[in-house]
Amino acid sequence: MKKFRIFIDVLMYIVFIVLMGHHITDNLIHEILGTILFVLFIIHHILNYKYYKTIFKGKYTDKDLNWNDKKSRTSIECNDSKSRPEISNTINVDNYDTIFLGYPICWGDVPHIILTFMDTYKLDGKTIIPFCTSEGTSISGSMNTLKNYNKNVNWIDGTRLSTSSSEINNWVNNLKY
Repeated sequence: MKKFRIFIDVLMYIVFIVLMGHHITDNLIHEILGTILFVLFIIHHILNYKYYKTIFKGKYTDKDLNWNDKKSRTSIECNDSKSRPEISNTINVDNYDTIFLGYPICWGDVPHIILTFMDTYKLDGKTIIPFCTSEGTSISGSMNTLKNYNKNVNWIDGTRLSTSSSEINNWVNNLKY
């Protein structure tokens, strides 16, 4: 199974490279390759589902996620600076030089599960590119927390993203790392 996952990832990489040369191929080939890449992307996520499923240990109910309730699980975790929710599975980060770190803004800052992640794994010398989701809070407060939490990481300034595919596309295409 591991060899198949690697094969899919290599194939995705090759299709990405060919798609970048869209000025060389005609529109039909470009569209076909784009569709192939989309299917490979889905296959990649199916094969690697355990990494994307969740890092939280235990299930969070709607009641747990109610940030308007000061007694909800997430409110308690976000307001307790010493809170470190458990991680449910292990991730081998040794094989990665660059990590995209996505999270929702939690009371204006990074959720404490991200700090658990940083405590759990050796990230020194790695490049980490944070991005967050929020309806209004910028990423700057959480970026300050992350940079101060581990100064041995090459932090790339992150961004707050919405669901706009053009915004996400522009951000990814303009990353410099």
